[in-house]
Amino acid sequence: MTLTARRNHEVLNSGPELAFAALSVSVAESGWLTVDAREEQPDNQQHPFELEVSLQIPGHPIQSQKLQVRPAPPTRPISYLADLVDDLIRIFWDPEAGHFRKIEKSGFDQYFRRLQAHGVGRLIV
Repeated sequence: MTLTARRNHEVLNSGPELAFAALSVSVAESGWLTVDAREEQPDNQQHPFELEVSLQIPGHPIQSQKLQVRPAPPTRPISYLADLVDDLIRIFWDPEAGHFRKIEKSGFDQYFRRLQAHGVGRLIV
């Protein structure tokens, strides 16, 4: 497996594991991709980059996938349910039937992933 990091078509680093600009990128034997920021980066280094993951198995064509890696949003230590309640309405509302769907764990999992994407670390209900 080969990882290649690019920014504006310029190769930043390439290999089975990457280390550049206080970042390390690796893929575990289980297949989990890890991008780790070892320290707070200066604003001039917090730019998105493209990560290409290539896999070559002998006798088969090279398979690759490109991902856009962006800095995480700033941490919002506390949020209130009312701040993002519209997301809950969209997740559980069934517009065709005109009523709310049954509340299920999968809907809340989706909601909490959205909160994490916004940097929310604690939710007050």
